[in-house]
Amino acid sequence: MACQESLSDRQGGSIQLIRCVTPTPEERNDPRYIPQLEINKKAQQIISERFNVPISIIVYVGHMGVGKSKLASLTVAALEKGQHDPSLGWFRSGVDSDGITKGVWMWS
Repeated sequence: MACQESLSDRQGGSIQLIRCVTPTPEERNDPRYIPQLEINKKAQQIISERFNVPISIIVYVGHMGVGKSKLASLTVAALEKGQHDPSLGWFRSGVDSDGITKGVWMWS
C-alpha cells in the first residue's frame, strides 16, 4: 500500500497532522517497502501552543468515496459549543478518484 502526498497542508480550519511520504518508483515496486510518515511541524507547533490538557483523537477509516470527510465535518459541527468561528472551514470532500483528504488531519 503506497502513501500519497497531499497537495496542501491546510484546508479551511483543518490542517494535516501526518502525511505519507511519496515513494520513489523503485520503492513502490519493492514488496518489502514500508510507507513512511512525516509529522507536519506547523501542526505539531499548534498542538504544543494551544493544548495543555489531554486531547481526543477520532479516526475515520474506509474506502474512498464512502463519506469519511462528511462524517468528520458532521462530528465537528456536533462538537462545537456555541462559539463557532466562521473562519474555520469543514473538511473538504469530493468524488474525484484521487481523493481530497489524505493522511491524518486535525481540526481545532
